[in-house]
Amino acid sequence: MMAVATFTTFAQLGAPKITVRDTFSVVKILYNEMELAPQDWPCKYLVEDPVMVDIAGNVYQKKERPYVMMDEYETGYGDFDSYSFSVVCNGETTTLVKWLFHKGEYYARFSLDDYDFYVSAPTGKRNKAQ
Repeated sequence: MMAVATFTTFAQLGAPKITVRDTFSVVKILYNEMELAPQDWPCKYLVEDPVMVDIAGNVYQKKERPYVMMDEYETGYGDFDSYSFSVVCNGETTTLVKWLFHKGEYYARFSLDDYDFYVSAPTGKRNKAQ
């Protein structure tokens, strides 16, 4: 009996098996703060789950828990929540920032390198204030 209790105390939950992902339709893309014409967009959809974000066929693995940003530009005003992730794609580490809007025209904004992707809500989700 004691041996069984010892084994269970060392058990760990592994990474989850992801079966459900959110697919976001891109509404607008900025590159270096300039709006791109739809024909110049690198993708029309973004896919996200708890462990990765797929942007234009590039899979960015989230490497840590998000940093929740709370300063004068972020959550302090209550209009959106902002999360910063360290992500890895093709051996390169970069930062992905995600804004979830509580109201307004867009559901979220994903900022990566010099791109800002504005997206509509995936099926079944809406802005917090709606």
